Amino acid sequence: MSTEPAAAWAGPMPRVGDVAERTHVVGPDFIRLFTEISGDRNPLHSLVKDLRAWFDGCKQAIVWDLVPGGDHDKEDRALDRKKALAILDWLFDHARTSSK
Repeated sequence: MSTEPAAAWAGPMPRVGDVAERTHVVGPDFIRLFTEISGDRNPLHSLVKDLRAWFDGCKQAIVWDLVPGGDHDKEDRALDRKKALAILDWLFDHARTSSK
């Protein structure tokens, strides 16, 4: 095995500014295997955990309003109309401005 950094890449080694893309179709077999490994039936939960870690790193006030122990039937109850409208109002009041 080579110790050269480029040896780890099938193609040219990435450089600063390069863009990569990855896709994956989540089907029944993936969910079955994911559930066997993790005990969790929702493969998107890990993405939510990563998103929370990213937001926690922003050092801003964040409220996570989730249903404790909620299953898929209860997840939709975590966001009611009043909360959704409050989020939309906040987004309107904090619209991004162009850096141009």
